[in-house]
Amino acid sequence: PPTWAAAVIDGRARFVARLPPRPSGDPIAPGLQRALQAERSGWVRTHTLEGVDAHQAFVHSSLSPWAVAVAIPRSEVLAGTRGAAGWLVGGTLVSLLVAGGLAVMMARRVAAPIHALARAAGDLGPDTVQTRTSLQAVRRQPGFAEAVTVVDALERAADSLHERQALQERERNAMRDADRAKDAFLAMLGHELRNPLSAIMASAHVLRLSQPGADGHERAHEVIDRQTRQMTRLIEDLLDISRLAAGKLRLDCRRTELLPLVQQTVHSWQQAHGRQAVPVRCAGVAAWAEVDRARFEQILVNLLDNAHKFSPPGSPIDVTLRSEPPWVALNVQDQGRGIAPLALPHLFDTFYQAPQSMHRPDGGLGLGLSLVRQLCERHGGQVEAHSEGAGRGATFTVLLPLV
Repeated sequence: PPTWAAAVIDGRARFVARLPPRPSGDPIAPGLQRALQAERSGWVRTHTLEGVDAHQAFVHSSLSPWAVAVAIPRSEVLAGTRGAAGWLVGGTLVSLLVAGGLAVMMARRVAAPIHALARAAGDLGPDTVQTRTSLQAVRRQPGFAEAVTVVDALERAADSLHERQALQERERNAMRDADRAKDAFLAMLGHELRNPLSAIMASAHVLRLSQPGADGHERAHEVIDRQTRQMTRLIEDLLDISRLAAGKLRLDCRRTELLPLVQQTVHSWQQAHGRQAVPVRCAGVAAWAEVDRARFEQILVNLLDNAHKFSPPGSPIDVTLRSEPPWVALNVQDQGRGIAPLALPHLFDTFYQAPQSMHRPDGGLGLGLSLVRQLCERHGGQVEAHSEGAGRGATFTVLLPLV
């Protein structure tokens, strides 16, 4: 076209031939020259030598350093775009008119299912049969796919409502179970406190009747001392559980070598049992951890008490301290009655006790192992229990971060 420009250009960016004509050897436009130097082919928007704003396409020859360029005025390019834009606007207006008509038709078709959905939503409630009947009526009506989707959503809502009601019923049952557990705990606490109090009262009566230095006098003193320690232990466990639940128990953790502390605690525990001394085999390696000494002793004493309670007289208890980076492991192993598999998951629950007969030969409040678990967790560790089954002993492992 006469408004376009075309040129053959040599390797020095000068014209070999051009339309509209330019003398051979004249330099080409600077913008086109930069584009030819940068790319083998492409296009660039620049002004021609006549000053026309144009899009110039170019390509280098594969047989020589020459190139060919064609310039199209930008106004002609935009003219086609404006035409396309006009068609686009016209088509959009027509589409809007068609969409409006379809919207009116669909609105009339949607109204009936919407009213039915509103009635079905109003029927949501405890009567799940009535709710599902209303929703199925909507599902059978001719309408649109979205109405079925809403029906599905309402059915899920009805199911959720039913599940929430079932959950509320379970919560009410749990509250009733908690009340029963509280009553059982109070009865158990009364039983545990009554026994030592009865022994103390009987021993006090013996002290009044016996002469100082007599055998009965000394035995009464021993009974009072032992039962007083037992009551103190029960009350301290209750207070510790209360402090842990309230978040008021504070630890004074210091870097401590555990093996001497374990040996000292075992020795003190054996001395406290007096005539009921239990053989305890203590072994281990030097290991350090950040612990509260008093609470660590409490952990070990509770595990020793538990092993002693469920072991036959004279049965040995093994206490072992091992270094298992990143942990230091304290094992307390007994040869007692063992732990039933069903009891293992609940062993560290507060107030949990394995089933006992009415006269409660094992006693206790079910607090010792719960305290062990919570104190271990407060030290950044954990406690595990393992048993091969009833009559095969048990092993408790305390894991604390190794320093």
